[in-house]
Amino acid sequence: MALIMFPLLCSVSKGGSLRALSGSLLTRGLALAAVILALIPISSAQAPVMVLTPGGKSHTIAGTGDSGFAGDNGQAASALLAEPGALAGDEVGNIYVADTYNHRIRRIASDGTITTIAGNGTQGHSGDGGPATAGSLNKPMGVAVDSSGNLYIADTGNHRIRIVSGGVIATFAGTGTAGFGGDNGLAINALLHGPRGIALDHVGNVYFTDTNNHVVRRVSAGLISTVAGNTEQGFSGDGGTATRASLDSPVAVALDSSENLYIADTGNHRLRKVANGIILTYAGTGAPGFSGDGGAAVNAQMVRPRGLAFDIFDNVYVADTGNQVIRRIDSAGVIASFAGSGEQGFGGDEGVPALMELDSPTGVFSNRNIYIGDARNHRIRRVDATALRFADQIAGTASSPQTITVSNSGSAMLNLFSVALPAGPYQMANTGSCGALFPIALAPGSNCTLDVTFRPRDTGPVADSLEIADNAVGSPHIVSLTGHGLPIPTAVTLQSSQLTTGLGQPVTLTASVAVTIATQARGAGGSITFVDEANSLATVPIVSRMATYTSSTFAPGTHILLARYSGDALYQPSVSTALTQTVTTGGYSLIASAAAISLRPGSLSRLNIAVVPDTGFTGQVALTCSPSSAVLSCGLNPATLTPSGSTVSATLTIIASPNASLGAFPLGKHGVSFLYAFGLLIPAFVLLARPTERSKEIQRSLLALVLFLAGLIPGCSSTQVGVGKSPRSYTATVSGLSSTGGSQEAHQVVINVTVE
Repeated sequence: MALIMFPLLCSVSKGGSLRALSGSLLTRGLALAAVILALIPISSAQAPVMVLTPGGKSHTIAGTGDSGFAGDNGQAASALLAEPGALAGDEVGNIYVADTYNHRIRRIASDGTITTIAGNGTQGHSGDGGPATAGSLNKPMGVAVDSSGNLYIADTGNHRIRIVSGGVIATFAGTGTAGFGGDNGLAINALLHGPRGIALDHVGNVYFTDTNNHVVRRVSAGLISTVAGNTEQGFSGDGGTATRASLDSPVAVALDSSENLYIADTGNHRLRKVANGIILTYAGTGAPGFSGDGGAAVNAQMVRPRGLAFDIFDNVYVADTGNQVIRRIDSAGVIASFAGSGEQGFGGDEGVPALMELDSPTGVFSNRNIYIGDARNHRIRRVDATALRFADQIAGTASSPQTITVSNSGSAMLNLFSVALPAGPYQMANTGSCGALFPIALAPGSNCTLDVTFRPRDTGPVADSLEIADNAVGSPHIVSLTGHGLPIPTAVTLQSSQLTTGLGQPVTLTASVAVTIATQARGAGGSITFVDEANSLATVPIVSRMATYTSSTFAPGTHILLARYSGDALYQPSVSTALTQTVTTGGYSLIASAAAISLRPGSLSRLNIAVVPDTGFTGQVALTCSPSSAVLSCGLNPATLTPSGSTVSATLTIIASPNASLGAFPLGKHGVSFLYAFGLLIPAFVLLARPTERSKEIQRSLLALVLFLAGLIPGCSSTQVGVGKSPRSYTATVSGLSSTGGSQEAHQVVINVTVE
């Protein structure tokens, strides 16, 4: 029996808490009766040990274990710290540490280097308005950082909250005199007493534990008020207004994703929750001890909890300081040990969290990995998240499986009771060797695998968790699942109801959105913007992945059209290829079937005059004919044409007047007689040049003939007769006039007419 009691007493003396025997032994899979029968020490009792890969190991990231100050600008693992407490982190992965007994705030960068960002190491108060590293702090025990990088410090020994902004330190709340006062006034005029934990909400309100006043206070827009506690040390008020309740030395505060307030009610060995101004116990019975793992947190026992932090799944991690463990309460209110064996000391690096040894853990922080302020080991410890991180995945498509290996490194059978994964973007692939039927048992030294795929339903970061219920310490074991959904790529096609149209004719543009990959996702939303060159025509909502736009106001000419899809929360924006839309003037052409004709006087000729419409021409054309001379006349039948989209013709008739001149010299009837007579007289005059009896006789005969003809010919000729008979050229001009789209359009065609 001594073999049993000795290790138990050693455990109590190391851990500083008894951990009710039955609860402690049962939660670690030990049956007290079996231990007694076996007559073996508790520390060597058989138990399963769950090991999950990847992740799940513990490390020291800062501090050597010796108390002191050293190592700035070097690797944090080689630095000296002095009872580091509270922790915080920013959005780029820096970790901030309240290095309490070095009177400094230090920062561990993502590359592992450590620097001082506030405090000169001298205990006291000084430096407001100057560089933060030149100011003095007094045992700072709380730290928080906002999204802008402003740092808030619980300067505990100075009874103040300090702020560092842009490297300059100032007092944010508290006069420096210990006491309670100032509610509803300026925070810088309030009295505080030993403030410790700090938390920020999403709008920048600052919550802090005014520890020795046994209240939680809030600073909003520079004004201070009490949000929980009545300043009386004790326990009371559950179910009532938080400001009427009694707290006992609250040390830490935290906010969940709904911004409910959680309080480490340290002296009452409880966690309290304030929602809508009403306070309740969230965890702890109030009796110091260790029990309750695997059950409701309100039925568990804790010892002086001093640190709180939420992860992205709304699991809260508690530094159960007196029990030397970090415990996790899931969003359903179930509590389990997360890290720490319960043995006070230092050990377990590079091993599983359940086997870590801690010494008075006072701070905890989560950014998926869990960071622990292991105060009296003068170290910062980290537990790597057991996590699967999926590559970016297009929404509605499935990733390749990723594998979790479940191993039993203990000395007893590991029973896996169930694997829970909420319905959502992460799915069990049913390809792992663990199978899909539970429970299953893993013998010591054996393992099996679980496969998970990622099919995001939407874009953006997606986080979830897989829970394994088992009989090992820390059950349920949680695997963090993270991934990022990408928008679905799209392609837009643009079509026109008619690529060439006339002025004023309606054009319907249709844009269709298609996805370029196989996906299981809802239809595309958003809108289409129809663009003409650089000008937006209209923005039309998508309906069944399509949008249409109709217009009859396109100007004449060539238009380069595009359709731009806006995209939505699930689909990528895209732009169609260019479409060329041609808009004609809406006019017509006038064409004659012949460009030139020949007529004799008194004759006529017929031609076709065609009206050829441009696309979309809808008007009428009035035709007229104008000859260039009175010797011509012309007419059109019909005189008005309506093309209605196709060529139509009219008949043009051109007539030459019977009196049309051929281009000869006009003589009249007397002129003709004169010419004939003159022609007959010529021989007479020739004969006169040689007067003989014979020539005189011939002269007399020719003269008689001339006289006869002169009287005869004029009576036979009633028309003009010409000499030379050369043809004459004229023109006939056909004109067309139309009115379309509010404007007139005129065309002409000229026919050359030769009269011969």
